[in-house]
Amino acid sequence: MLVILISSACHPDDVPRMRELVLQVARESRKEPACMAYSVAVDAENPNLHRVAECWAGVEEHRAHMTTPHVRAFFAQSAGLRGLSRSIGAFEVARRLDIVLPEK
Repeated sequence: MLVILISSACHPDDVPRMRELVLQVARESRKEPACMAYSVAVDAENPNLHRVAECWAGVEEHRAHMTTPHVRAFFAQSAGLRGLSRSIGAFEVARRLDIVLPEK
């Protein structure tokens, strides 16, 4: 299993377009058989910052995802937006653990 965590900030004037593009690629990515989870959030302290968490069946499946038309369209359409910062972390996970939270 592969987990990808992305934080991406853009210029305030570009936020509406970036949000539209991020949500569009998220909707299409969730349809892929190897996509286990794909979530998008706006940072509560910085509305110019989007956070994306992706979970894929494996590294090869993610590589295939990166060649899909919706991912290529995302990069092409977002190329002109003014990015302020971006960080990406990729983590290969051996197995999923179920965590039990204590009761109140």
